[in-house]
Amino acid sequence: MLKIDRIIDYSGFSKDSNGVFYLSESDLDKVAENIILQLDATFLFEPRPIPVLDWIEDGVFGNKYDYKDLVVPKAFGLTSFHDDAVFARDSESGLLVPIKVEANTIRLNDTLPETQLRFTGGHEVTHLVIHPYYFAEKRMAVAANFGYGKIIPFTPESYWLEWQANYGSASLLMPNRALKIVASDFVQENEILNEQDSNFWPLVHKVAEVFNVSKFAAGIRLRQQKYITNYPDY
Repeated sequence: MLKIDRIIDYSGFSKDSNGVFYLSESDLDKVAENIILQLDATFLFEPRPIPVLDWIEDGVFGNKYDYKDLVVPKAFGLTSFHDDAVFARDSESGLLVPIKVEANTIRLNDTLPETQLRFTGGHEVTHLVIHPYYFAEKRMAVAANFGYGKIIPFTPESYWLEWQANYGSASLLMPNRALKIVASDFVQENEILNEQDSNFWPLVHKVAEVFNVSKFAAGIRLRQQKYITNYPDY
């Protein structure tokens, strides 16, 4: 099982006015690398899909898990930090039924395409690993992609929590060291490709294929790591 207390030490970090720790992209890259180093370091040096859904199902993050068609809230996934309940659609009757959510449970929407399900899994793992401090203090039961009830409303703190979870997911699924190995076949050292370069789209497609992520997620990650430019984030 992952030793979460070894993933990040917040003692050297400060919080903003909303109680959210400032974390840079490099901080989040380090979090992802620390997770992989504990679970299977070979993923950093042998580029291939990170088995994030298997890790979630195996409970390596000290979590429970479930797959449901989440309806209330209508979310791709959610992470509970306390006991609560949500409504999900019963697969046989099609009716909405209340589902108990236990603390430290990751629930993923089983209607999602595979690449989106994997990214959502990484997103929820990031919440579970780096955000317990926030939800414990705020006594909020669930972190989810969209606001409903106890779910985080769209506020400055939720923006940064969700940004950290999104970036953390991309970093976990496409870790820097492995990404550099894949990109080295397409770009020279310190080269940044633009859409007119012949290797631009082949690189995006290759990263999506190797790591089993969407082309959109691959393009954003490559842009963030300065392998390409002008990739839209909408």
